[in-house]
Amino acid sequence: MVPVGHERSVDDLVVYNELVALTAGAGLLGFAAFLTQLIKGRHIDSEGWAFGVTGVLLFALGIHTTVTWPFGGGGSECANIAFGQPAAGFGALLLFAGVYL
Repeated sequence: MVPVGHERSVDDLVVYNELVALTAGAGLLGFAAFLTQLIKGRHIDSEGWAFGVTGVLLFALGIHTTVTWPFGGGGSECANIAFGQPAAGFGALLLFAGVYL
């Protein structure tokens, strides 16, 4: 609830872009390491937990970012769609990969 006489500013908004970027980066690095082991023919230990953890975080943050559209009125409305939907999609892929492995 916003107090009377207090306008919402960008500083009052919750922005998950940094956390989404870090989680997506961790997922991509894990996927690259997995592919490297696969291509070289090495024994692959179960990487399912790593894909699952990053997938759950990325999926939850992506869904939350997408459904709370729009974040603000200062021109940042497109950030929800630009960051939320791809994050949710990549999170779902990582989650499915974690369950599969």
